[in-house]
Amino acid sequence: MGKPHSYAHLQNLGKYPLCHFRPPELAFLQELELRFRLSSAHFNCEKLKLINSTIRYLDISDNHLTSSSLILECLSQVRFPSLSHLNLSQNPLHSPLNPSAVLLTPSLSHLDISWCGLSGRLTNSFLSIAIGTLSSLTLSHNQLQGKLPSLLPTYGGWTDIDLSHNFFTGINTQEAVVEKINQTSRQVQLGQLLLSNNRLKGDLGEFLAKFVALSVDGCPIHFEMLDVSDNDFTGTVPPFVANCSGLHRIKMGNNHLRGQIPAELGLLSGLRTLSLHQNQLEGSIPSTLSNCTSLEVLDLSHNRLDGDVEQVLFSSQNLPSLRVLLLSYNRLTGIIPASDWFLQ
Repeated sequence: MGKPHSYAHLQNLGKYPLCHFRPPELAFLQELELRFRLSSAHFNCEKLKLINSTIRYLDISDNHLTSSSLILECLSQVRFPSLSHLNLSQNPLHSPLNPSAVLLTPSLSHLDISWCGLSGRLTNSFLSIAIGTLSSLTLSHNQLQGKLPSLLPTYGGWTDIDLSHNFFTGINTQEAVVEKINQTSRQVQLGQLLLSNNRLKGDLGEFLAKFVALSVDGCPIHFEMLDVSDNDFTGTVPPFVANCSGLHRIKMGNNHLRGQIPAELGLLSGLRTLSLHQNQLEGSIPSTLSNCTSLEVLDLSHNRLDGDVEQVLFSSQNLPSLRVLLLSYNRLTGIIPASDWFLQ
């Protein structure tokens, strides 16, 4: 690929190889993408050091970088004072999680190291740095295991935490990092908490109480999406999730939840997605769900629900936004209305 026609005040290099550029051409660079299946042989660390004062967004995902790569060694040496976004995803690192190797600099706010074959635990050394630095952390599709430290999302300034598609099994209430960072605890404006496709087990209500401090007394986290689907949780759907008034999406499918769907979920007027499929839920669908006027996706399939669907959900026609309705493999009766708003 050729070089850009003009280098004056260049801010976004895009997908141009770094080896094509001379130092003056990098003086104003703020965004850099290097996604050419690169190995360390195609990377010039000395030139990267020349732009460390201006670079804000660095994407070196989808390459052939390894844990011993010269590139990662370079990243640990070059201290980018302005770097806020770092994407290392889809590289065959195949190593334990190491904070020095992923460049947790004070300015860094968004870190993506998904699909990298990372193994081991979320160590205290990594978490103590991440909590004081990051707002968005993506560690999905790795091989991380062990237990999660209790109350982790309630510390620091998180906006998104994605720990999905790993091998986490539960909560460690004795994790020392919680003691260490206790003084930084404050109200968290969390956008997404993604924990799906792990091996998390135990009572779901107890898990949420220990991990994000949800309880009947309130919701210390303002977050929009909670995804704990595809795990081994037992117990019931905790009614106190309705205390999180900002929730837009709840995904608890493919677990071992029993009991009834709590009527309290109808308090979530902004709820857009409710997915409780493939559990062992019983009883009727609560009529309060018709109060969720923003609901777009409702998946209650593969349960043991009974009752009249039309009477519970559609008698008042209060679900104008509903576009996906999955109720198969239950014991439900009634007729789903063929109205225009539902068939669009």
